[in-house]
Amino acid sequence: MVAVSVGTCLICIHSLGSVGAGTVIAAFLVGFNLGKLNKVFGGKRDKLLGKHTYTEEDVLRERME
Repeated sequence: MVAVSVGTCLICIHSLGSVGAGTVIAAFLVGFNLGKLNKVFGGKRDKLLGKHTYTEEDVLRERME
């Protein structure tokens, strides 16, 4: 997200005038918080959506049957 903002500013206005420290800090904090939420609620989300993450043991067990 930050890289796209920086690239757009450099291409359009040839400076980093509109990308401030707040933008960079906000982007990192959003990513950090989403990572934490994904660790806490990721399993429940996958269960709700009917997704299953297969382990290597599951795959080997299915091949043996």
